[in-house]
Amino acid sequence: MNTTINHLQHCCIVIEMSPEYDCLHDMFVEVRYQEGSVDNIFSARLFEVNPIDVDEATAQAIADWHYWVGRGYELIHY
Repeated sequence: MNTTINHLQHCCIVIEMSPEYDCLHDMFVEVRYQEGSVDNIFSARLFEVNPIDVDEATAQAIADWHYWVGRGYELIHY
């Protein structure tokens, strides 16, 4: 999913979805954040991702997730 996003006021690159076991109750993505020479990879809630330079399909997927969460829906793991 290599996309540029605005996460908590920082420009980051989403590199992939987080592993399935991390997404049992919420959707997460793995994000690369670089500041100077420091390169950090961390997980971010997909709901906190605001795309700024993405293709149409990615923008729609993120918008759908924002809508879904905004309606109060949540993932339930059985």
